[in-house]
Amino acid sequence: MEHYSTKNTSSKGKEGEARAAAFLRKQGFTILRRNFMAPGRNEIDIIARNATFLIFVEVKSRSSSAFGGAHYAVSTGQLQRMRRAAHYFLQVSPRLDLICRFDLIALENGGLTWITDIIR
Repeated sequence: MEHYSTKNTSSKGKEGEARAAAFLRKQGFTILRRNFMAPGRNEIDIIARNATFLIFVEVKSRSSSAFGGAHYAVSTGQLQRMRRAAHYFLQVSPRLDLICRFDLIALENGGLTWITDIIR
């Protein structure tokens, strides 16, 4: 069984977020914020925009697909916290007339999967 220290997990998460941000830039997005923290410990890993969309992105990094892998690592509670953080971001930011969307970028086994519109 593999055990990760908080430092290793945190470092892996930051590396995953950097890789996800670089990927989004290549897709034509501008990164507005990383690790946006709203009151109540509500966080969004990446907030980005292009000409059409404002996206709120959760990034999940996993070294294996055991237990469902990165795709299934987003809990209902986490989705609720993303919504609250997005709502707060929209309240405190200049008006952006863009379509808002919640996405997941899953990194595992060296690959990257971008899943759009994870919250309806």
